[in-house]
Amino acid sequence: MWRYRAIVPVAVLLTACGSAPRSGPSLKVSPFPPQLGSPRLPAIPAKASRTEAAPPVAKSKLVEGTPDGPAPRLRLTDGQSTISVKAGLTAVLVAAPADSFVTLGLRGPRRALRRFELVERTHLDGLRTATKDDDGLLPSFVSFATPEDREIEVMVLVDVTAPITLFRVVTPRAPYVPPAKDELLQARRRVHPLVGFPFPGDAAAGYVMQAPSRYLFIRADIAQAMHLALSQTRTRFRRNPIAIGDATQWDGKRPAVDLDKPRHISHGEGRDLDIGLPSRSIDASWLERRCQGVLVGKQELVCSPGTVKGLDALRLAYLLGLLIDGPTPKGRHVPDAARRKGPIAEVEAILTDQAYIDAIRQAIEVLKRRRWIHDEAYAALGEDGLLRPSPWHVDHVHVRFVGKPASVPAPLQFEAEPLHVEVAPVSSAK
Repeated sequence: MWRYRAIVPVAVLLTACGSAPRSGPSLKVSPFPPQLGSPRLPAIPAKASRTEAAPPVAKSKLVEGTPDGPAPRLRLTDGQSTISVKAGLTAVLVAAPADSFVTLGLRGPRRALRRFELVERTHLDGLRTATKDDDGLLPSFVSFATPEDREIEVMVLVDVTAPITLFRVVTPRAPYVPPAKDELLQARRRVHPLVGFPFPGDAAAGYVMQAPSRYLFIRADIAQAMHLALSQTRTRFRRNPIAIGDATQWDGKRPAVDLDKPRHISHGEGRDLDIGLPSRSIDASWLERRCQGVLVGKQELVCSPGTVKGLDALRLAYLLGLLIDGPTPKGRHVPDAARRKGPIAEVEAILTDQAYIDAIRQAIEVLKRRRWIHDEAYAALGEDGLLRPSPWHVDHVHVRFVGKPASVPAPLQFEAEPLHVEVAPVSSAK
């Protein structure tokens, strides 16, 4: 049986994160392939809800530019990692190697960005609207995973009011080899790179992005584990997508350190992730409060007992169970544990409000009767230790994973420019 033990003090984890801000425009579109490694998950022939559908992109108009002439075209080839982009509208053709996590980023004056989109994307046809709470500041990122069998090219449209740098970060995807139980300690010592959480490619992905893109970086093994669990949850329930909130800042620091306003005391190693509470509504399950909050001692916000409303506790318990048990082939219960590979990334702690914990523990009894959960996850979610009550977690679940902090790739080791520097607007035709 997989065992889960706290590695950091409980007092630290109990106040590990807070809620992300809920405002700002959506700036970009980003893809995600149907699967991220083994096992493969089936596509879902379901119609996307109105919150999931990506808006149509007028490709020809965007790439042709303005009445003064077409947008300049540049190419970022395999031999390059950065390219300079002048003020105005520019189209950049970017090569992306096969079987890799790919992040495209923009560096420059914080308020220089007007548009950052993928407008021609070959096989990446299911691109989804970017993040709900993106504030439009640089650096800004688009992350995706490429097919296993071939390199692709994507057309990136950049519209800025000052010169900026477009850069590409490529991390090959290592195949998941589940460790034997006597190799768990060695697996926990393995160092994984920090990658941009790949944006969803279609409704079957089962999730949407909420936090600004510069705070959506996570350890590579966790990205794979989350994708498979979210996709399988969508396969099982066929309900609205679940929002992904704060993870880690692009440089491995806590989210919003770049604004000198860090909103967490953890989240700085690529091991932490905030997930929206699944809802029963038709809209996406954003990071929103699903209870009546009460301030205790003027210091801790918690759910008032008996006020939980609209929570899809069965789906939440199922998702958490998949993270603990590991993906199940074809989304079905497999009695023989030998047919399961085990968790891709080992869960250390799950933090949320006590009211939601109570609902999860009622839900796992239903999952057990339906044979939708394995013994490991059933025991872990039913006992104290892994699932922990925490104040200020009234609108999300915070999942922390076991293991070393993520290594930050060299192109991401930079500080953002000062926020107070102003940029003068220029015509996008230049």
